[in-house]
Amino acid sequence: MTDAPGARPVGFIGLGAMGGPMAANVLKRFPVIAYDVVPERLAAAVAAGAEAASGPGEVADRADRVITMLPGSPAVEAVYLGSDGLVAHARPGQIFIDMTTCHPATTRKVGAALAARGAELLDAPVARTREAARQGTLAIMVGGSEATLEACRDLLATMGTDIAHCGPLGTGEVVKLVNNLILFNTVACLAECLPLAQWHGVAPARLVEILSRGSAASFALANHVGQAVLAGDFAPGKFSVAYALKDADYALALAEEAGVPLYHGALTKARLQEAAARGLADHYYPVLFTLTESLLGVAFRRDAPGGPPPDPAAAHGGAGAIP
Repeated sequence: MTDAPGARPVGFIGLGAMGGPMAANVLKRFPVIAYDVVPERLAAAVAAGAEAASGPGEVADRADRVITMLPGSPAVEAVYLGSDGLVAHARPGQIFIDMTTCHPATTRKVGAALAARGAELLDAPVARTREAARQGTLAIMVGGSEATLEACRDLLATMGTDIAHCGPLGTGEVVKLVNNLILFNTVACLAECLPLAQWHGVAPARLVEILSRGSAASFALANHVGQAVLAGDFAPGKFSVAYALKDADYALALAEEAGVPLYHGALTKARLQEAAARGLADHYYPVLFTLTESLLGVAFRRDAPGGPPPDPAAAHGGAGAIP
């Protein structure tokens, strides 16, 4: 329940894998007016103490500050610019915080539409894991007015512990997209190198332990490999191959606008496309490991030994593959 009696409600639209726990943390400090197109998600928020709205327009009518956490640019345009969208109901002095990872051009387009009605937009995409969303320890990268950020810092602090101003509107998205592409590139590299070391005799758990203490240590190694990959946990419900492809596309579009090639980014996108083509689009994106595992005939898992498969015929299409 809120610890700020009499506080004006905060609007929250988008209650998915990240938005749901983020809204739950906002609820600890502020009343929340919530909306999601999936009825079950909205019902869960109501059960936690939020009030339900019938759509984006009602959220804007009832809240002075509105947070959106959506799948990508098309959803952002629909929620903000649709006929019953947030812009149509915006009023002077209102603040909107879009925490979606989307293309910065979408952010600037929406920001201009809100500004024409006297309202303001911050882009504030987040980094770290779904567990960080539950714990309220996200990293939040903010673009827009620094004064507006300070006016909303109390609200953002319910969801994150590291809140950074990146620059003008849209730069939060730029930083997030660069962050994600670095992460995807790192996971793609690990997905090639670690199963190779396993094939040559190093046990997976031992390899991760050793690398974690050296210059190859990284967030991706500690979290994505150390937790998901070693456990073989690529099940749908986490950050999927499809979502990673979406963010990679946005990042590569930024490079195209600047007229520069991103060699590693393009290769990583191709690996994600390969995973999607193999029917893994909805799987947790470190499932990239299975592409190399299937070629080597190994499975990079916590209790697996090092060394090539006993039957050489198991390689090049075998042990690590997901049907």
